[in-house]
Amino acid sequence: MKEELLTRLDTFAASLQTTTAQLWQVLVNQAQIEAWENILQNLIILGLFIFCCFVLNKNFKPASAADYEDSVSLAVIPLLSFIVAICMFIALMIQGTDWITMIYNPEYWAFEQIKGMIK
Repeated sequence: MKEELLTRLDTFAASLQTTTAQLWQVLVNQAQIEAWENILQNLIILGLFIFCCFVLNKNFKPASAADYEDSVSLAVIPLLSFIVAICMFIALMIQGTDWITMIYNPEYWAFEQIKGMIK
């Protein structure tokens, strides 16, 4: 596996007219960029989740059916806000852990990227 990886990396570097060491350094540097991109995405998702929870708490009031006869949106807004908040929370949990590897071990991340290209 290691020799196949090195061969493919050498071939890829040759096709880009660069050295393998330089290509490896670019991949390691890209890990930092990917990590910060993931952190920013997670913060945006977390902010939207908090906003949806805020909207849900602000608009949701126990009421009788008569209170909602005038406006359907009074019942729909909390329900949609809850659904969006749950979806964002799930997305945050799925997205959340890869950036740790990218920051603390960028060489491993670069190796995994190359290994993924071989498969």
